[in-house]
Amino acid sequence: MHRDPVFARLAGALLTLSAGAMLTLTISVRSANAAVCEGYENVLFCGELTGDCLVTASDALAALRMVVGLDAGVAEADMDNSGVVTAVDALGILRVAVALDPQTSVCDDPAVLTLDAEDSGFYVQNGDYEPGNYAVGWYAAPNDDELRDYFVFDVPAVAGNITSAVLSLTTAPPGYIVYGSSDPSETYTLFEVSITPATLTDGSGGIGAFDDLGQGEAYGSFVATSSLGATAEIDLNAAGIAALSAASGQVAIGGAITTLAAGATNEFLFNSTSAALTRQLTITIE
Repeated sequence: MHRDPVFARLAGALLTLSAGAMLTLTISVRSANAAVCEGYENVLFCGELTGDCLVTASDALAALRMVVGLDAGVAEADMDNSGVVTAVDALGILRVAVALDPQTSVCDDPAVLTLDAEDSGFYVQNGDYEPGNYAVGWYAAPNDDELRDYFVFDVPAVAGNITSAVLSLTTAPPGYIVYGSSDPSETYTLFEVSITPATLTDGSGGIGAFDDLGQGEAYGSFVATSSLGATAEIDLNAAGIAALSAASGQVAIGGAITTLAAGATNEFLFNSTSAALTRQLTITIE
């Protein structure tokens, strides 16, 4: 019978946690005080959190402290390579410690975290607002107004280093116009958002929200043409990745077509879209 008091404390604590408890703490590629252990000189030593080059119940307890917010999370604790540290990881370390599972290097592989948008919508240049629909661009007469869109994601603090992020958007429902411009191409640009996500989503942002969605730091862009298919994929740039890396909670991203002539013909994308379509952020973590 295992008599380790740390084991007993950890087993009791795990019983009180749901398996889905998520880390919402600081980001670290690897523990700042991680020991350099034989055979793991150039890789993460998965589950080794206390610096003694062994995986023990003490390491599982260290992971549990990360889960409940007592300590900052590290990549060595992300046993299932999900990009976040949960009670499942603490249990995985415990299983290695008591030899129920072999040591694994899975946490050293890139993790992919896929997030669906919590909300989306657009603001018109006069301050009007529509939720769900993320249409963007210039709608000519009889409208003669510009739309700018937004997306809100609930981004957890991750156990590792974000190396890339891609925003995937359905371009239009079946039967609707995918590329609504007579110009050879249009550039759609993502922007940082200064106002709070709550102000965007409750429709109270007004003209200030419209302005905010198309200015400030650019987070990435893509060039659309008449060959645009069912899905648009926009790679976030270094500024966008940095914003996600610093995030813990709701993050808003604005969007605008930055090549508008705003003349007598339409220049729009994502026409008649809705929250039922794909609005997805795919984050790669190492």
